[in-house]
Amino acid sequence: AHLAKLGYFSKPKVDHVIIPEPLNKDRICLGHRGVWWAEIETKGEIAHGSMPFLGDNAVRHMGAVVQAFEDELFPALDGKVTRMPVVPEGARRSTMNINS
Repeated sequence: AHLAKLGYFSKPKVDHVIIPEPLNKDRICLGHRGVWWAEIETKGEIAHGSMPFLGDNAVRHMGAVVQAFEDELFPALDGKVTRMPVVPEGARRSTMNINS
C-alpha cells in the first residue's frame, strides 16, 4: 500500500501484479475470495442466576444470531461459487468463519 501511494504501482509502470499465496511456491493461481472482518455484540441485562426471568441474557441473543447464520447465511453463501480456478476446489465457495 505504501509503494502504491508513492506511485510505484500505477499505470503505465505496472500492468499486472502477482500476489503469492502460501499454498505452493511453484503454482500461480487466479482469483481470490477476499476477506471481511466484523465484530458482533449482543446486549442484555444481568440478573441473578436463580431469577433469570428478571434479566435479558445477551448470550442467548448471540445464540440466536449464530442460529440465523446456520439457517440462512451459510446456505446462501454456499450457493456462491466462483468460476475462477481457485485451489483447493472447496475454496471456490463463499465461506464464513466464526472464531471467537
